[in-house]
Amino acid sequence: MPKIRIEYINSSCPTISNLNATVNSDNSVTLSWTNPPQNEFPNDCDGDVYFTFFNGYTELGGCGIDSLTSWKTNIFEPDIHSLGVSISYWKNFTENICYTEVIYVEADIPEIPVCPPVSALSVTDNGDSTVSLEWTNPEANELPNGCSHFNFEFYDGSVKIGESNENNLTSWTSGKLSNWEHTLKVRIRYFDNNNNIICFADTHETIWLYDGISCEPVYGLSATVNEDNTVKLEWTNPQQEDLPEGCFYFTFDFYDNNNKIGNSNNSSINNWTTPVLSKGSHNLAVVVRYFNNMNAEICFAEESKTVTIEPINPDLVVHYDDGYNDLSIGMMGKPHTIIAAIRLTNDELADYYNDYKITSIRYFIDTVEAYLTPNIVIKIFGQGTDTTPGQLLTSAPAGWATHRWNTYTLNNPLQITSGDYWVGYEVIPKVAGCPAGASENTVVDGKGDWYYSKKLTEDKWVELKDILSNGYKYNWNIQVTLTSTVGIEEIEISLLAAEIFPNPANDVLNIVSDSKIISYELYDALGRLMINKTNVDNTETIINVSALKHGMYMLRLSTVKGSGMFKVIIDN
Repeated sequence: MPKIRIEYINSSCPTISNLNATVNSDNSVTLSWTNPPQNEFPNDCDGDVYFTFFNGYTELGGCGIDSLTSWKTNIFEPDIHSLGVSISYWKNFTENICYTEVIYVEADIPEIPVCPPVSALSVTDNGDSTVSLEWTNPEANELPNGCSHFNFEFYDGSVKIGESNENNLTSWTSGKLSNWEHTLKVRIRYFDNNNNIICFADTHETIWLYDGISCEPVYGLSATVNEDNTVKLEWTNPQQEDLPEGCFYFTFDFYDNNNKIGNSNNSSINNWTTPVLSKGSHNLAVVVRYFNNMNAEICFAEESKTVTIEPINPDLVVHYDDGYNDLSIGMMGKPHTIIAAIRLTNDELADYYNDYKITSIRYFIDTVEAYLTPNIVIKIFGQGTDTTPGQLLTSAPAGWATHRWNTYTLNNPLQITSGDYWVGYEVIPKVAGCPAGASENTVVDGKGDWYYSKKLTEDKWVELKDILSNGYKYNWNIQVTLTSTVGIEEIEISLLAAEIFPNPANDVLNIVSDSKIISYELYDALGRLMINKTNVDNTETIINVSALKHGMYMLRLSTVKGSGMFKVIIDN
């Protein structure tokens, strides 16, 4: 039986119960639990909750589906992992009421399964524009633990060209391929008794075909990154005389690395715009597929470009310290709780109200491990007076390491709207000591050095410069990261027309377009992809939004005429 432990008990904020951890065959873990009944929710909570998941004191992720009772982690390294779940309760989706204690359950992760590839792979040119692959399968004693069967997938570069569920398969013949270099890959995929994939392994070989079909790619492919982090691909199509013999028409598939992100059956298009892409490098490919008058594929060819996506607006870091830790400050005498905080005002934030959110906090802890409880607590307060913070907006346990900078990423980034924001952390020492790091640069009066102690300062907020006996002035080593939401909420002007209804929606969202829909993506206000679908191939489609939380979302619609962004309100 797994062992469960409870920390940070707060009876006014009811926790989950019956937490269980099931180790999956791929070494991920499915957590399941029972939620408290809604009549036990805090008085001000109108039913909105957010679940946060932990591995020890490291946050793994979160989810805002109110009725959630299970969640699957990423794959873990072999070890005993202490996995936890906490709930935060909210009012009107913006005001945090409380966070619960974290309830933990232990999961024993076994050694990562050995996933052997096929061996002795050979590729033979058959002289008729096809190739034959031959290989040797792993022996029974080499299969990963729990494997009951396996299957095969076959790729030409990034494009899947075939598959087979035959366990004893040792050879396979491709369809007709073009004149060019081909990297042919055999992927063997292992499954357990419940048909869950355990792992997969690839083996590849390269061959040049000189007597294959003349199958031309698109010409002059270019990739232009747009302001909203979509990418416009433009190209010239092959001329009639360049088409393979017997070609009646051709279509297009679009890939981001190995992931298909769209398609078009319109042979006349010469440009296409991707969905919003994440930060980083993307290898974007246009695959043109040639078909005969019986709708049988003759061959395909690929052309690609690599682009780098930068953040639409870079993150901003607001702070008063100079980046160096010159000393640590705390308390003497009997241990007691203190809070170190900086005050961000209109002077620092005026240009960023409504367009930015507080996403992470960086802080320096300078003490020995024995001094502190397992966690400190991040605190963010709203507008108060010039000397006292206002309402507590965020309170969340955060991990720490000694003698270094630490970073806490907010599970629910906080939109800054107006006024002051006091940002800091609460420290609960086990013994008297000085854990809070500070820098000895010119103090920013009224902003960089706020200190609270129920004992030392008689339950009042004071500035360090007014209480330090050495006469020195310091700023806390606290740095606040602001992340822009602009670009997600702006509507792109597009060439397509579409009707999105009902809006607001609660169960389903209907889309009726004036042109055939290729794909759609639905993003939340933080830019996180919530729902997507490719290969829609219709002018109408329906999206089930019943599991989404109330709020504003952006729908990106890609059609044969182009793409556009539409603002959608979910009213669940």
